[in-house]
Amino acid sequence: MRDHREFGGVHRAKEKLRVHDPGNHRRNPVRARHVHVPAAGVGRFRAGRRHRGRGRGRAAGHGLRPAEDGGQARGALERQGGRNRSAGRRRGLADGSFQGVTKEDEWVFTTKSDMPELSDTLIVDVAGKGDFNTVQGALDFIPDFNEQQTVILVNPGDYEELVYTRNKWHVKIKGAGMADTKVHYANNEVFNPHPLTVKTNEWPGTFPSRRAAFMLDNCKDIVIEDMTIATDLKGQAEGLLINGERIALYRVHIIGSGDALQANGTIYMESCELDGGGDTILGRGSLFAYKSNFRNGGGPFSWVRNTAGNHGNVFVECTFSTEDGKQADYGRTKSNHGSAYPDAEFVLIDCKVKNIIPEGWSSIGAKTAKMYEYNTCDMVTGNPVDVSKRHPYSRQLTKDKDTELINNYRNPAFVLKGWVPDSCINGTK
Repeated sequence: MRDHREFGGVHRAKEKLRVHDPGNHRRNPVRARHVHVPAAGVGRFRAGRRHRGRGRGRAAGHGLRPAEDGGQARGALERQGGRNRSAGRRRGLADGSFQGVTKEDEWVFTTKSDMPELSDTLIVDVAGKGDFNTVQGALDFIPDFNEQQTVILVNPGDYEELVYTRNKWHVKIKGAGMADTKVHYANNEVFNPHPLTVKTNEWPGTFPSRRAAFMLDNCKDIVIEDMTIATDLKGQAEGLLINGERIALYRVHIIGSGDALQANGTIYMESCELDGGGDTILGRGSLFAYKSNFRNGGGPFSWVRNTAGNHGNVFVECTFSTEDGKQADYGRTKSNHGSAYPDAEFVLIDCKVKNIIPEGWSSIGAKTAKMYEYNTCDMVTGNPVDVSKRHPYSRQLTKDKDTELINNYRNPAFVLKGWVPDSCINGTK
């Protein structure tokens, strides 16, 4: 028997919500604190009708699986109710910001009469004035492994939603600016731990963690630009988790906690902002960042785990800093539960730093790791930093001896397996 409970205004059972994966016939359990009914509709409700939640089961929003109907009855759903008008005992969020649903007919929504056309441009609008109300709804609507380019325009607004998408190709997700479009959710390792029987993305081909606010899994040729992506919780909590090839980020502000950005595949960042906690950037790489700013509250900026034959993390004309005088370091490559990273790579070219420890790196687990640095300057004074106490396993590149290597590291294609992303470096952006 199911134990139904009110939580966040929606009755849900003691089972995990699941994101359907028709491309691989497996499901990724993702538990959600709020069930946001996406504008991509659900076949169990008739379009053009007004529906009332009865406080139990799917009609109240529990267990909605937008992908399961194969896109046959997708409408733009709009919540009309959700306010607690009961004079009786109120239940809901502890801080009182939402009092919950206590009557069977209180939770009401309507659907549009027709689903949107599958076109090259989809509009997401939090107020219901677009094709979809949520980013998740728009992504679900796009066929897996689609060879045609699709642009998702995300209008200004605050989008509180947990985003997980898999097997999407050739999609651009464009917001209205870092300050105007924000996609965020309260998620972390405690709230959404990975199953003990399933290895997460320690090595290529394994399953991703479920603790991020925004997740791209097994995706290719994706562009995200002009928005903020954030987690609302502390702990091991990525704002953005990427497993994919040829993923480009432009003018994206990522806000996370520990492991704020997880980067696995081939990823390009330009003019981005990243705020996080320790191990700010986690993953196997390969990541190329250009003219982007990285901040944390002290501790390591990375724990890179790239394998042999793949580049790790390379930063060109970027900044690394902390506030309030807290000391940070470039990262660590120590062993993790028996797994070592002898091929780890973390390279800084023409970067500026503030409050980085004299050693640069806090831990380098093997002499074979490529921990390189060239022409690092102080963010405040603009002068070259003192590198005389750098970690003995690290290396300072010099113009006289390493000109070719330095120029290679300035080239995204060298790092990203030949991929040439649109970039100000090569004049294509």
